[in-house]
Amino acid sequence: MSAAASFGVGLAHSKEIILPKIDESIERELTNFLPEEWLPSVCGLCRAGCSMLVRKVNGKVTGVKGNKRNEISKGALCPKGFAGLQYQFHPQRIYSPLIRKGEGGSPDSFQKISWAEAFDLILERLIKLRTTNRANSLIIFSRRKGELEWSMARHFADVYGTPNLIEYDMPNDFLLSEAIYKTSGIKGDLSFDFSSANLIVSFGNDWLQTYRDFVSANRGYAQSKTSQPDVRSKIIQIEPRYSITAMKSDRWIKCNPAEEGMAVLGVVFYMIISGNYDTEFANDYIENFDDLKESISKINFDRIVEITGISEMEFRYITRELASAKPAIAIGRRTDLFSQGLILLINILTGSFNQLGGAWIIPHDDALLFNKSLDPTARSGLSKVSLTKNSLNMIKVLERIIEKDPYRVDAAFFCNVNPVYNYPGLGADAIKGIPFSVTFSNFLDETALYSDIILPITTFLEEYEVKINYSLEANRIFSTRKPLILNRDVMSTADIFLTMGKNIKEIRNNFLWDNSKEIYEDYIRKTFDSDPEIRARLEGYNEFERSARDRGILIPRREIKIDKLDFKFLKDINLDRIKNNRDTLKLLIYFPSGFNDFEGCQMPYLLDTIGSHLNSIWEFFVEVNPFTAEKYNLKGESIVYIENQDGKNIRARVKIFNGIMDNVIAAPIGLGRSGEFGLTKGIGDNPLKLMPKSFSEFVFPVFGFSEVRITNAK
Repeated sequence: MSAAASFGVGLAHSKEIILPKIDESIERELTNFLPEEWLPSVCGLCRAGCSMLVRKVNGKVTGVKGNKRNEISKGALCPKGFAGLQYQFHPQRIYSPLIRKGEGGSPDSFQKISWAEAFDLILERLIKLRTTNRANSLIIFSRRKGELEWSMARHFADVYGTPNLIEYDMPNDFLLSEAIYKTSGIKGDLSFDFSSANLIVSFGNDWLQTYRDFVSANRGYAQSKTSQPDVRSKIIQIEPRYSITAMKSDRWIKCNPAEEGMAVLGVVFYMIISGNYDTEFANDYIENFDDLKESISKINFDRIVEITGISEMEFRYITRELASAKPAIAIGRRTDLFSQGLILLINILTGSFNQLGGAWIIPHDDALLFNKSLDPTARSGLSKVSLTKNSLNMIKVLERIIEKDPYRVDAAFFCNVNPVYNYPGLGADAIKGIPFSVTFSNFLDETALYSDIILPITTFLEEYEVKINYSLEANRIFSTRKPLILNRDVMSTADIFLTMGKNIKEIRNNFLWDNSKEIYEDYIRKTFDSDPEIRARLEGYNEFERSARDRGILIPRREIKIDKLDFKFLKDINLDRIKNNRDTLKLLIYFPSGFNDFEGCQMPYLLDTIGSHLNSIWEFFVEVNPFTAEKYNLKGESIVYIENQDGKNIRARVKIFNGIMDNVIAAPIGLGRSGEFGLTKGIGDNPLKLMPKSFSEFVFPVFGFSEVRITNAK
């Protein structure tokens, strides 16, 4: 049922809604402009947090460039950053709250309402859940693109009483974090010091194009090739497709699709039986290492060669290179928990773990905790089990919503996330089963189209925010931004949570700020006061805030105490479970530059780059090897249907490409949008529709691959 049907449009307000106070100081600041000026900001289009300079002419934003003073970007921006103004001024941006009055999935089902009306509808539902002791049935999804947003979401969730604040991750991202958590108990990620490594072995990870910090990865690549006159790092790329990283590697080793995890296992096997690993390092870091060695040494290596298509000679070559090139990095395609655990293991066996030139565990930063008091309702709600059940697996969270396990979700906030597009079928099924949902978004995206209420939010040029990222050497970079564009039609996510908190009587005393500017100042002051090293380096809060905004502040990496890692989930490896059908055509999904978080279609500039290696722009295509094309009677530029085992299909144009293995086809992510994105709406198809609904932790299917058949369109 739509929100309009539930409440009625134009509902009389039960009380006067307390909205954030207007920030008059920033208005004065932005109206006293110079004819031309370059002002510092931080890009918010992904999680990297690259610092940029924004050009303003007569008070209007007209351009962006990299900020050379920043430790992350050092004057560079990725294609998405340079296209940021196309996002900012997109004609399909929404500037008013919307309520759905008809069936989900159609833009015609929405009509405009005021901010007061929107909050009245939301608050009525939130207050009802609290009064019936169902606060825990609210779930909040957030991408954590900014620390201010995340900390306010955390603050609201705690004082409201829900354990279900979910750090939303993409299907290709959570598995490495899950492997780290299973082995070490640390919630975090791996950061790779590409700039100082002598060898980088990549098992299917096109890291020069899809690493979470595109700019740092490419700068690290350049430094690794030029920083030492007598030493040039070596790159070995193992995958079925000749990707951007494969093109720039020293050696491309072909591997059967979806079997990069088996290739990692083969390398681990050879390292252990040959003794080509750092014994002292392994014993220091790995729990029950002797048992793990015994388990892995019993593996049928011939079966690994058969599964991967990689020869024994090539496995020996990779193992020798890893043993002789310390420091060395192993990085993997983020497909399954099995391979991610093995990637973590290789980085320990090389003796390069948590060292310069190696891989670092980066713990997820805790949300900054504001002062709060919890009432009995909040304490009761927080005592309930979270839908995550201590897992970082987003697919399982969505499945639990559908299955009402361990309880029914009564309301959901989707904060700048889009599960309906990222998890086709599963995301839509989940949101349809939630009685009341609200999306915070700049656009009528696929998830917004199924929501009851849509709240238009600020862009990175319109808001106060704090960004924390890490350099390749695992140093923290603390950066901030202030609004450079005034836009009173939209509201920041921090202000939305502030407004909801101020208007729920029982928790109002936890929200004493007037607006997000005061939250921003409180956050920075608490950060400054809590860090003696920062206080010693900088003369007071004002210098700290100005330096964080102008260039970002480098905070040396923290020494992390890591107990021995337990790889027990890798000990029971049964290769007989792996069904490898060489005769079945497999679809590989890859991420073009700028689309590594599945977004980018809002920026036409990025669409020009998707198929540049094939002289193809603004169309959806599938890469096909010449031998595969001959086998299936396909012609270059012809239109085909690609169908998975469930009968779902997508339509694409054939591009003959020698850089893809026989019996494998590849398609890019980023098109096939049904949301309201103007010029890009309806272009191409979403290959994620062909992915299996569930992914195995240890065997095929894994994310990014699907068994398909291909036929010519009639």
